[in-house]
Amino acid sequence: MRHHPLNQTTDNMHIGQKIQQVLKDEHVNVTWLATQVPCDRSNIYNIFRRRDVSTEVLHRLAVLTGHDFFADLSEELHDELAAIAREKLTRRRRK
Repeated sequence: MRHHPLNQTTDNMHIGQKIQQVLKDEHVNVTWLATQVPCDRSNIYNIFRRRDVSTEVLHRLAVLTGHDFFADLSEELHDELAAIAREKLTRRRRK
């Protein structure tokens, strides 16, 4: 039985942790960000714990921080697709 790639457990980017790291690296204050969103600071901390967020939230955070989180995800996707392509090529060569 073949496994579908969406059913495989991977080490996909934890976007909440990525957002938290970018805020730290860029010296963006959580209180400032919460006032810009606008939301409670606790909501921002909840985002840090999420493995995924909606594209709407990610877009808003990208605009506010000036960081392209979509590019980060796209880079990871390209890496995963390249790995899948290499695996397929290896399987074909074995046949």
